Amino acid sequence: MTWLLMLLLAVSPDDDLRSKDAFRRAQTLYTQGRFLDAIRTFEESRRLNPRPAVQYNLGRCYEELNETGRALYHYREYVRTAPTAADRAAVDTKIAALAKKLAAKKLQVLVVSAVPEDASVSIDGQRMGNGQVELEVTLGAHDVQVGLSGFETQNRTVTVTADAQVITEFELLKLKPPATPIAEAPMVPADAPKTPADAPVKDKSEPAKVSIVQPVKEEKPFLVKHGPSTVAAAVAIVGTGVGIGFGVSSSAATAELRGDVHAREYADGLVKKATDSATGANVAYAVAGAALITAVVLFFVESGDGSK
Repeated sequence: MTWLLMLLLAVSPDDDLRSKDAFRRAQTLYTQGRFLDAIRTFEESRRLNPRPAVQYNLGRCYEELNETGRALYHYREYVRTAPTAADRAAVDTKIAALAKKLAAKKLQVLVVSAVPEDASVSIDGQRMGNGQVELEVTLGAHDVQVGLSGFETQNRTVTVTADAQVITEFELLKLKPPATPIAEAPMVPADAPKTPADAPVKDKSEPAKVSIVQPVKEEKPFLVKHGPSTVAAAVAIVGTGVGIGFGVSSSAATAELRGDVHAREYADGLVKKATDSATGANVAYAVAGAALITAVVLFFVESGDGSK
């Protein structure tokens, strides 16, 4: 049963089409001169599919905004992730020029990367953003603080020199919940009488009463008794849900394909998505049906074992 659960739950979302769509929209925004909107849309594309081309275009946007440090960081990331790119020489020349420009101002690139991604990043007491920030700073020591509600705040002093950009990473740890205080029992004086003075005295001549306790048959908890059948039923439920999800995805892709005229590459992607989703739905429904039959059989077998 374990491998069935892994098969059903390890479903990878097809983000490539959405990433390409976001990339095209970002390029349009760039040509319109809307560089901040283009940056946000390129970042959306990168989250869906971190391709090197996105890094290059982010560098172009920041260069247009005259944010030399950020532009330099993204150009360097482009070269790092695509070392054999056809335009490698041209990008290296651009990197050298931007680095020289920063050095003339006695500035350098500082990159702060934090996990979780919504952690707040502050540099020298000024909040700069969340998750990851890259910016140009003066040479010397800088105080970096990263924090998030429910996590331990971390502080670090980072020294920036003219030699190379500095990348510092933080991984915040969750705060432990406070321990529940345990009430202490009241202290009883050592010389205190064990029996109250006005307590009735038991007649010693009265025979002691003996209670006969009938043995009670111990009933196993439901999940212990029906563990395997419960797992099989869960697989059936998950398989049905996955099949429905695939079916909705296939229908949506088919409707989008038929509803408008698309570029060849985008249309091919929709056809592939619809076909793959339909196949996935059939597989998921088949697994769900087998799991349901298994659950019913196991349930009756377990019930029989419990009656012995």
